[in-house]
Amino acid sequence: LATVIVFGQELDSQVETSAKAQLVYYKNPNYEEVTTAVDTIQRELECCGVANGPIDWSNGRRYSFATYWISKRSKDTPDSCCVEETIDCGADMAVKDIEKDTVWTQGCKNVLVEKLKEQLVLLRVVAGLGIALPFLGTVGSFYLRKFLTDNSDVFYE
Repeated sequence: LATVIVFGQELDSQVETSAKAQLVYYKNPNYEEVTTAVDTIQRELECCGVANGPIDWSNGRRYSFATYWISKRSKDTPDSCCVEETIDCGADMAVKDIEKDTVWTQGCKNVLVEKLKEQLVLLRVVAGLGIALPFLGTVGSFYLRKFLTDNSDVFYE
């Protein structure tokens, strides 16, 4: 249970650190699984980038982590950031003012952390029950023994 609680507190930084480490390889032909995973996450969670939305894909930040992508398309977001995904729909979307309903503006970290925290609530409940049920069983067995001992004359007549 303590591990689940501590993990929940560190979840935000863990997700961001992991995402930034993976985005370095986005669209690199040697890391197609990273590209597939990032595109799937952005589509399914309706988000873009890590923490700051589309600007995470540009080189306009002090620290750019999507280095391979930026070296090829520094003003674009991946098409998986687009609300209505079409070929090159993310062109120039990392550097311009985003029009409503063109690309997802929320970073994926926040969305993913919220989804994971929802799952952690369930995990905490299950962990709590895993601790409580054996304790209740032990207490119940003591009361049953006491009951049987106190009423032994009824059962053994």
